[in-house]
Amino acid sequence: MDKENYNSRCSFNFAASIHLDFAIANYLERCLLPLRIYCYTDPDLLAVRRALRSSTEDCAAYFFAQNNGKDNERFIDNAGDRDIQNGFSFCNSNKSISTLLHPWRSNLDDPNLKRVVVIRTAPRALEYREFIRASWKTAVEQHSDGPVIFVTGRDGTELSSESREHGDILQMDFEDSYRNLSTKMMGIYSYFTAHPNIQQIVVINDDTIVNATALNVLFHQIEHWQNTSTSPDDKRYLIGKVSRGYPRLVFPWLPWYVTAEQYPHKCYPPFVQGSSFIISRDAAVDILQRICDFPWRHVHLDDVQMGIVTKCLGINNFHREGFSFNFI
Repeated sequence: MDKENYNSRCSFNFAASIHLDFAIANYLERCLLPLRIYCYTDPDLLAVRRALRSSTEDCAAYFFAQNNGKDNERFIDNAGDRDIQNGFSFCNSNKSISTLLHPWRSNLDDPNLKRVVVIRTAPRALEYREFIRASWKTAVEQHSDGPVIFVTGRDGTELSSESREHGDILQMDFEDSYRNLSTKMMGIYSYFTAHPNIQQIVVINDDTIVNATALNVLFHQIEHWQNTSTSPDDKRYLIGKVSRGYPRLVFPWLPWYVTAEQYPHKCYPPFVQGSSFIISRDAAVDILQRICDFPWRHVHLDDVQMGIVTKCLGINNFHREGFSFNFI
């Protein structure tokens, strides 16, 4: 989704392992240069280190202005976590989600534990989890000085025996689905920031390959930067692959389709792609405290939604080479 991908020539990847919808999306992304140029004409939606408006409320109103007054009905969303009226009211998204399984092998209250590596996974994705356990999990735990924990919701798959064997699963009580990724992220932030020693959360999708050595280098660079920085704002950050000037996709057959009623603008603000990123404790806490200022169920794309939230809160989005869809 980055600039280089857009500006490269259009080409399909017909590899058998790639689903058709993703192949089509990849093709369309590479061919959206006119919309990319249009999005790059709006400097307000390109900056990554300053808030769009002076107040969070004004910023949220800017991004979702057309939704005000259109969502007069009240409803409970699919995750059961929000009773919405006018898109803003009765929000419970910053509350803890009930936990079904805990990662019992990890002592999250260890005062020497400063970070956790969270793998977003679906309950049914056992093969992905087994591959990670057999390949890069141990190396990442050694280099990060923190546990690797698989986080999931529920889809009817029984995970109790796997949890008893490995002790590395955090299962929360919500329906695990693509449209509930924002719910999963709020649950992750709430669960791990409840442990005051944890200062950093590394979030990775289960289909991502991790270079443990490169990740360790990044950890040391972040630590040096934090030790030498004098700006309080530098304590609030997301680090990953930042996409700028990204247009709202208008093709209804794509999973990333968002209507104009849901999001009234043609372009999204900068966002850190959700496949893998690092978030600081201060940023996660700030997001949890202010998430109910946003009608966040309107945009089901969790990374785009976090881009909107961080834009309004003035949380830094730092681009780091090396983060991609399937490799760190």
